[in-house]
Amino acid sequence: MKKIILVFQILLGLSMFGSAWADSEHKHHHGKENPDWKNRTFTLEELKKYDGKNNMPAYVAVNGVVYDVSQVKPWKGGEHKNRHSAGADLTDMFMKEAPKKIHIDGKVLERIPKAGLLVKTKIESKVPAKSPVEDYVPPESEFGKEVFCRVRKTKFKVSEKTKAVKYKGKAYYFCCPSCIEEFKKNPEKYAIKETKKEIKK
Repeated sequence: MKKIILVFQILLGLSMFGSAWADSEHKHHHGKENPDWKNRTFTLEELKKYDGKNNMPAYVAVNGVVYDVSQVKPWKGGEHKNRHSAGADLTDMFMKEAPKKIHIDGKVLERIPKAGLLVKTKIESKVPAKSPVEDYVPPESEFGKEVFCRVRKTKFKVSEKTKAVKYKGKAYYFCCPSCIEEFKKNPEKYAIKETKKEIKK
């Protein structure tokens, strides 16, 4: 009887140790910062693998640093509010779109474990980043069409002098050259407003 109890205690101990070890490993790969993170590097291609799917950690890069957002609730499943995906360099998004009140001018990143550094290969460095905003020349068929300038919030009619762009497949028209430049600086700021208005309709 004593042998049976002893065997049971040994098995129970091994089970608890295994559970603790598994939990430790999980934290190491999903949220615990590796003290040697500065010695680990990722290329953009390698970063794509860490998209938070199929049991992979969710990593994002901001200003050359790769962060592990696996345990950050808004990044559950590797997606942030159905707008941004893990496994990418989100520097521009973070600097231009992130609400300052929530992200405290970048200080929120101090709470997130660092996974490594983002490095660009020679090929990636030579390829210029493609702007999401493309110039668009309204065809004659649109002349006389009433449109809305997202920057000045004014209505006007399209003419041969109208400045326009395409962003995420949608055309945006502007009443003056300064408005188009303002839109290009932060297109999401004005595109979001239009999306909300369309939803209300």
